[in-house]
Amino acid sequence: MSPRPLRTAASITSVIALAIGGVAGTTSVAHAAPGDVNTTLCAGTPIWTGGFDDSDFGQVVHGRTTTHGITPEAFAGTYVDTLVGGAGRGKDILLFRMTGSRVTKPDGSVDAGIWAGMSGSPVYDNDDNLIGSVSYGFSGAPSNLAGVTPAADIINVDKPSAVTTQATSAEVPTSMRSSLAKASTTPSDSAADYSTIHPLTLPRVSVGSRRAAATATAMAAKSRTLAKKTGGKEVRFATAAKAAAPLDAAEAIVPGGNIATAWSYGDVTMGSVGTITAICGDNGEKVFAFGHPDDFSGSSTETFHAAKAVQIQEDSASGSYKIANIDMTPVGQITQDRLSGVMGVIGQFPATTRVTSRTTVGATTSSATTHVSVPAALGTAVGNQVVNDVIADLDQYSAGGEALMTWKIGYTPQGGAPATYSRTQLISTDSFFADQAPFDVASDVEFLQLGSDRKVTINSVTISSTLRPDYKGLRISQVDIRKNGQWVKAKINSKVTARKGKPFRVQVHLTPTVGSVATPVLKRADIRVATGAVGTGQVSFDGGLESSSGGEADFTISPSEGDGEGFYDTTPLTVSQVIAVLKSQPRNDSVRSSQSFFSGSGPHVWNRTTATPAVTSGSFLLRLAYIR
Repeated sequence: MSPRPLRTAASITSVIALAIGGVAGTTSVAHAAPGDVNTTLCAGTPIWTGGFDDSDFGQVVHGRTTTHGITPEAFAGTYVDTLVGGAGRGKDILLFRMTGSRVTKPDGSVDAGIWAGMSGSPVYDNDDNLIGSVSYGFSGAPSNLAGVTPAADIINVDKPSAVTTQATSAEVPTSMRSSLAKASTTPSDSAADYSTIHPLTLPRVSVGSRRAAATATAMAAKSRTLAKKTGGKEVRFATAAKAAAPLDAAEAIVPGGNIATAWSYGDVTMGSVGTITAICGDNGEKVFAFGHPDDFSGSSTETFHAAKAVQIQEDSASGSYKIANIDMTPVGQITQDRLSGVMGVIGQFPATTRVTSRTTVGATTSSATTHVSVPAALGTAVGNQVVNDVIADLDQYSAGGEALMTWKIGYTPQGGAPATYSRTQLISTDSFFADQAPFDVASDVEFLQLGSDRKVTINSVTISSTLRPDYKGLRISQVDIRKNGQWVKAKINSKVTARKGKPFRVQVHLTPTVGSVATPVLKRADIRVATGAVGTGQVSFDGGLESSSGGEADFTISPSEGDGEGFYDTTPLTVSQVIAVLKSQPRNDSVRSSQSFFSGSGPHVWNRTTATPAVTSGSFLLRLAYIR
């Protein structure tokens, strides 16, 4: 963007109006020269394509944003400087001092400052040519200095450039920092407060209670697909609510109005809240927003929604932000998520994965549905939905509980036919049961997504759960072996003889764990010794919980050595191998007997599973000396 001189005018009327708005009357309003306006980039909205230089200091502009409800209000600004290349190669950031709209108070002092969620607020010259959007802010205390993304860069996001890296923050030249501090109306500002400029935070929200937002944050931290999408960056959610009544998109989706982009919507709604910059197209079908990336994913499958601003929450520690309620009906699809903003198409909708849960407690059954448009967010959405189901239907959080869960995952491998994988699991913990309940189903979803050497599309996830508020847990406390017609207590890790080709008779003592309402039980867990076994082998008895994904640091599956498969994030498996690994996972209410031995053809592992009446933990190992 080459600098061009601005035509200026300062009539008595405009000076009086600006003075009322808290802007010094000695400034002049901004008009674009005739050659600095493009009327073809955005039908119905003239785009200012000129530039600013030092002679334009103090030029007055105005903008629109929404601090309450769905109706945009006006704010004003004056030009301060330009950060050349601040947003990336060939992409400048225009610096303005803004007033009004909770940025400043009526007396001109800083209020909430440039707040998170203001991203995309359009800025115009005096002839209503779109200059750009408020999209960047400075570190430190709330400030009224904003970075504006030029309009031409925003409107051209559907024509991707060669820029492939996001400027998460840009260093401000030392020579400019002092002048920026002087331009701010925050009394305590110093040059150090203006050393860097960064994209305004988009309030990432999860609809529901504070617990729902905390759950969304926790589930996102467990997700391997989200970690892959975000480059390992932490994803944190604030709380939001559903709009009390359906919002009229024709009234709400306007320049300066609220917009929410969503990974998912329904029972689990995870989205980002910002502001609309412009609406273009012969029929107004293209919506531009933010002035910086959302996830910076390039092409996108997010839905976008109308939203109603509740308030601007002032926060001098972490930064002020917009609180908004989101309409659950999508308006369209975000198709571009680029360095200079996002673009959505009204009336176009992405394919979604439907997550349906049916939960029974006693004689009462409830249901919930979520639509997930971003595949990387599917595991997180599934985890959130299960947590929400447990909290809503058991009406408890920190206590223990039990769930008998069955889930079906409909999927289609690339180049293959649709298929369904199903699994049943018993889950029970003595505390914070809600947090533990979703691990197995979320892990299965993400393993199916990431474990294969082919892309796998998840079409649907259906979960049926029967919940009880009781914790039932057993542990392996003793193992007996049959010797000379009698049961003899074995010592852990001891060596015992085993006859080749004969049954090796074992009984396992299962004792209730602390706080459990389960009763003690004795279970037979016999194995058959291999005829070809040589030398010394071993047999282990493991409770099903020892192989469970519940409680792991993230959603993952670790196939046992006996399955002959590797971890899915090192060596991709075939789709059939992925399904085999999924099906090989033991029930938590079981004991697995695993015999490891050598024969003339090499090492072998034989597994056998015995059902138990409750989730079972603990391990017991015996060494076997093979005899004829």
